[in-house]
This record gives sequence, C-alpha cells and structure tokens, in this order.
Amino acid sequence: MPPTVESQIMGDEGTPSGIPPFGALLKEYRLTAGLSQEVLAERARMSTDGVSALERGHRRSPQRETVALLVAALALEGEQRREFEAAADRTRTRRLGRMGETGADESAELPLPLTSFVGREVELGEISSLLGDHRLVTLTGTGGIGKTQLALRVAAAQNGSGVRFIPLAMATGESVVGVVASALGVR
Repeated sequence: MPPTVESQIMGDEGTPSGIPPFGALLKEYRLTAGLSQEVLAERARMSTDGVSALERGHRRSPQRETVALLVAALALEGEQRREFEAAADRTRTRRLGRMGETGADESAELPLPLTSFVGREVELGEISSLLGDHRLVTLTGTGGIGKTQLALRVAAAQNGSGVRFIPLAMATGESVVGVVASALGVR
C-alpha cells in the first residue's frame, strides 16, 4: 500500500536493531539522573509537555538547540553524550531523508525579505523557544503587522532543519492539503 501524506510528512520511528530511539534514551537518562519531567523541563528551559512528547516519540525530531539544552540539563558526558546526540541526529536525518525521497526540493530557499527588519528580538526569541518544544507554531494577528516576515526570520535561523515556506494566501478550503503535499513532493 502506498504511503499516506501523513506518514510521509510525519514518518514512523523505526530504528535499526540495537539502537535505542531518542525518546527512550531521553527517558532512561532522565530517570538515571533522578529527575522528574518537570525538573528536567525547567532545567532545559522547555515545557513539561515538550519533554513528555519527546520521550513518547510524539515529537521525533528535536532541534539541535533543544538537544544541547537537554545534554546540559542531564549533565551528559563522554559516551552517553555521544550516544544521545547521535540518536537525535539519526531521527533528524531519517526525517529529512524521507522528505528528500518524496522528490521535494531540498534546496528550496525562503523568499527574500522585501523590507528591513528592525526590532522584534523578543518575539523572535519567543517563537524560536516555542519551536524547540513544538513542531508547529501558529502566528495570528491583524493583517499587515508582520507575521509573515517574523516567521521567515525565524525560519531562516533554523537553517538546514528542513524548513519549507509554503505560500497559502491563494489556497482555499480543501486545496490547502494539495498545496502542502505538492510543496513537500508528496504524491
């Protein structure tokens, strides 16, 4: 049976035999350190839901910054640190590799900014932090206040993480799924 759009976008978390998935390692190291999810989340500047989602495999591709914060919060060193970072890299590489197999343009660039961008450092930081905990962040507000430019600036900072810009301004109703699938190269 051909893969569904959802399975191609989200992927499945199968791992080669003998290699524990990222979420399992996170939970193992957290328990070994004697930390609750709440304490780890506080130390890693994450939400408890974010830690839980990673451990359960609901969030499968942690950002590099998130991994670095978790390494520090868990005080991982040596082989443990290498194994933890390798597990995170493996899930990220598998996800991006699957996206490439669909035919999506891996080199697609973000649109060039039309105007200068001054201020908004607080918002940039908040959105980047939210992206460390969540796969999807939605910006809402009155038209013309700079939501798209703000999102593009955050996306540019996520360089190499599989970020795609999919213009949906002209998409309506059910065509949104087709536009997104097409942009990702999913058939």
